[in-house]
Amino acid sequence: MNMKTNAFARARAMASAISAMMAAGLSGFELKQGIFGLGPYVSRGKGGKVARRPTGIAAARRAALKKRNRAKHRAACKGGRSC
Repeated sequence: MNMKTNAFARARAMASAISAMMAAGLSGFELKQGIFGLGPYVSRGKGGKVARRPTGIAAARRAALKKRNRAKHRAACKGGRSC
């Protein structure tokens, strides 16, 4: 099957089912029950990016903060003070 002709086939089928229910003139409760009967649309997750551990500026900030804290601690411990 060609991927372009079959793109979003499940979503289109659900949309057409909902529009058919709306065209039938169902009441609010009946319409809600019909839509509930279709079930949720669940994406198959095709083509998404792989979740990775965040890197970049946040990691650099944490490393700089840790370096400053270590330097402050060393400075506080000099001169015979207890740490």
